[in-house]
Amino acid sequence: FFIMNSGDQPVRINSLTISDSVNFLIEGFEEAIELDPYERIDDIHLIFSPTFAGDFAEQITMNTSTEDVTVPVYGISYDREVLTGDISGTLTADNSPYIIINNASVHRNGRLIIEPGVTILFARWSKLECEGDLYVSGEPSDSVKFTAFSNAPYPGIWGGITCKESVELDFTVVEYAGLNVVIDSDPNLDHENISLTNSSFRHADSYSPEIAVWEHNVHIENIVCNNNYGGIRL
Repeated sequence: FFIMNSGDQPVRINSLTISDSVNFLIEGFEEAIELDPYERIDDIHLIFSPTFAGDFAEQITMNTSTEDVTVPVYGISYDREVLTGDISGTLTADNSPYIIINNASVHRNGRLIIEPGVTILFARWSKLECEGDLYVSGEPSDSVKFTAFSNAPYPGIWGGITCKESVELDFTVVEYAGLNVVIDSDPNLDHENISLTNSSFRHADSYSPEIAVWEHNVHIENIVCNNNYGGIRL
């Protein structure tokens, strides 16, 4: 990356540091330097060498003669099976947990079945979009969990689950999404079955309901929604 003085006065850059110096390394900035107006420093490198699998959210701090400037830095390291793009078939507990990076989708006429004991971890801002069928079949002692791939999750860190065809969630936990579950209205699609039972939806983004169903019949039974702004919107 580069640093540029976009002002009309000289600026002295005293230091460039990152909050995690174990997993990140800054190279190319060795000593303090003064930048004239519109002058820039090129060839500064940020090296990411994670020592463990996880989601990293750090910040670079630049101390200057006028103020401190901070820039967020994100990294992800994983050692599990990654789901991205079109997915279908059956996810089993033997290969759990799974990680979704960017977005994963079930295409129209496709079907995704998730068996008891599966955990799906969503990287920052990622989501699951289902234009086909989604069947999640947890058990009382072995639920299915959709949660954040993060060492410090917070509401809204990942995007949520959007469904446009049949969806069944039983003994399922969904947490820390921007909008946990949306069953979207589409008059051109025929919803065969929408069922949400024995499940928990929690820690959604503070300005969103945890479950939103638009203009469709739905079977809801034994659902718990907690620790967010809204509950169920029909």
